[in-house]
Amino acid sequence: MRYLVHGATGAQGSPVSQLLLAAGHEVVGGVRHPAAGPGLDLADPAALTAVYQGVDGVFLHLPLATPARQTQYAQSVAVGLCTARPARVVISTSGADPTRGPLATLLTALTTVALPHAVVTPCLFLENLLLPNVTEPLRAHGELRYPLPATLPVSWASHGDVAAVVVELLQRPAPTGVVGVGHLPAVTGPELAAACPPGPTGPVRYVALSPQEFAAQLPPALQGSAAGIQALYAHLGTLPALAIAPATSAQEQLGLHPQPLAQWARQHF
Repeated sequence: MRYLVHGATGAQGSPVSQLLLAAGHEVVGGVRHPAAGPGLDLADPAALTAVYQGVDGVFLHLPLATPARQTQYAQSVAVGLCTARPARVVISTSGADPTRGPLATLLTALTTVALPHAVVTPCLFLENLLLPNVTEPLRAHGELRYPLPATLPVSWASHGDVAAVVVELLQRPAPTGVVGVGHLPAVTGPELAAACPPGPTGPVRYVALSPQEFAAQLPPALQGSAAGIQALYAHLGTLPALAIAPATSAQEQLGLHPQPLAQWARQHF
């Protein structure tokens, strides 16, 4: 089988590509920056149509961009997919709301032409915990500092968890619609800290930062996005939970479970 993976060298696309290749499939990688691989202009519907033709499935997620640019990407991708009609499309929301904005534009177009697709909906990525402003106090002081209330339950997922679900969905015609990826039951901040290897003075302690504090501590490469990150976590902190629904979870629909938190933490901290 032949699959097109958007962002094939990126955080989400790379593990998807690796799993598909390991399973003996052919992978066509599309990246926005030609230096990293074959270039693909997400604003060019004709180019997208051409690359989607002849593939058995497509995995995509909208890259970080301004809302206007993301809307342009969604519209162009929709034209390409609806014209080429690959047999299967799997989309990762990357934590965004699929019922609003550019994702809703794309999904409405696919639904209108009855193009088979599934929507993978992670809540928060564990890889967010690998930022230096998180790992440094974790290792030095045994404190997991993050800008979410300690009592907020979160269905954390890793890029590897998402990739495993995406690859399974690409290789089967069902289910369609939403497939949640993440831990069930969702875990609070102290429960996440308890899954981490002990710190220099004992068990890791969860410390809830304000979104403003967290944004100020971001590494220089992310300071340009600090205001948006601060606003995002300010919003998330008002929610009663950040959890996937059991009925539409990968656990229920596919029998796939995320990697245990303690195992992931041992591998990365």
